[in-house]
Amino acid sequence: EGRSACPDLRRLDLAKNASLSGQAWYDVCVGGREGGREGGLPVGLEELNLAHCKRLGERGLMGLVLWGQRLLKSSSSSSSSSSSSRLVFLDLSYMGLDGGCVTTQQNLKDLFVVFPCLKTLNLRGNRLGKEGGRALADALKQRSSLPLEVLDVSETGLNYTTVVALLEGLRFSCGAFRELGLGGQNELESPNWEKAMRILGGGGGEGG
Repeated sequence: EGRSACPDLRRLDLAKNASLSGQAWYDVCVGGREGGREGGLPVGLEELNLAHCKRLGERGLMGLVLWGQRLLKSSSSSSSSSSSSRLVFLDLSYMGLDGGCVTTQQNLKDLFVVFPCLKTLNLRGNRLGKEGGRALADALKQRSSLPLEVLDVSETGLNYTTVVALLEGLRFSCGAFRELGLGGQNELESPNWEKAMRILGGGGGEGG
């Protein structure tokens, strides 16, 4: 026991499972309440879709990050990359995250550490706000080189300062970046959009 039952599973789509709670998903990721039963998703998982699982929230994200940390620790102890996460696609859109929660902020900061191969990250429709957005920007700036190509933070309540921090993080760390979703950011006024877009064009931004 303790070994993945489907080690060769590459894609898992659980989108729109309204009954999937954060605690249930946490148990799947890090271990159930039954004595002696070890949890964990398939080691070879490359794509995970949790879109519109609105009850997952902070607890669900925590379980996912802890699973990634377990793989990372296993990889480090064995001096091999065979056990580290291979996740390249992660859809967490509309899963009930609140960026004002300190635990969520820390888990956002850890995403690219525990999932170093991540190329696509979708956080659309979560209430990241300035705190959650800043945590994500800090996560980008922690690593000098990330394989991230696609990021969707549409409808997440980011303000101008946070958008600028995210754009600077993408420029700093993501040389292969090609697609950005920023729709529905009603906190940004028209003049600030122009300033923010200058960063993507190679110009400077005003972080105030």
